[in-house]
Amino acid sequence: MFYVLAIVLASCTVVESVAATSVNVTLECYQTEDSGGPDEARLDITIDGGNTYSERKSMNNHGTPWSLAFSFNNNIRLQLWDEDAGTWIDPHDELGTFVLDTSQVTKTLQFTDFRGHGSHYRVFWSAP
Repeated sequence: MFYVLAIVLASCTVVESVAATSVNVTLECYQTEDSGGPDEARLDITIDGGNTYSERKSMNNHGTPWSLAFSFNNNIRLQLWDEDAGTWIDPHDELGTFVLDTSQVTKTLQFTDFRGHGSHYRVFWSAP
């Protein structure tokens, strides 16, 4: 019986449980890319290198901030676009990209700026 127990214990795999990091993210627009009105903002979100999904919101200068919350284990990639016609003559405009890892998430509010194509957006984040 001792030998059977030893074989069972030797074949067990220890799985380390890692707690997910939660983060609150707020996007504010100070200057749109489009000169004639609001940007049709699309935020592409990639969590831990997995699938990318998108959120969309119309944003204007000093308008209502866009607040989101995420949980992740390693990093989260945020890529902001202004959606245009999406054709060769009027392609979507990338406004900025930022990768946030777990070591950057604290209770202190932090930020980075996106300034692509003449726009100015600020991304704030902190732990809940």
